[in-house]
Amino acid sequence: MPNALAKRIDARLKQMNLSANAASLMAGGSRDLIRNLKRGLSSQFNAEHLLRLAEILQVPPSFFSTDYADSGTLPAPAAYPSEITERRLKAIGHLAELSPAEEQSFLEELEAMAQAARARRLRGELGRP
Repeated sequence: MPNALAKRIDARLKQMNLSANAASLMAGGSRDLIRNLKRGLSSQFNAEHLLRLAEILQVPPSFFSTDYADSGTLPAPAAYPSEITERRLKAIGHLAELSPAEEQSFLEELEAMAQAARARRLRGELGRP
């Protein structure tokens, strides 16, 4: 039944205008998460990945079950904010190459830069994009 699952996933990704790589990274897995899921390679993902992927795809967790009743009743997905781009998702994917300590340091620095940019914008030093 993996073919039915693969078709459901592909259809939902297309409906959302989202690539499999981007959705996989957003779910916190490797960029191959969806590919492995469609191939039935269950050792490559866990329940947390499936729950997060269900959230990303805006589907119930049962969507990934072979018992899922595919009646075409999924609601239209909400649009993702335009700031979620392939370039940003690619950068997120590179975090997997860092050690936990390096990743934590990077994220702290990124948050500090974002706060500084917000403060400059509030002071009128930066125009709004």
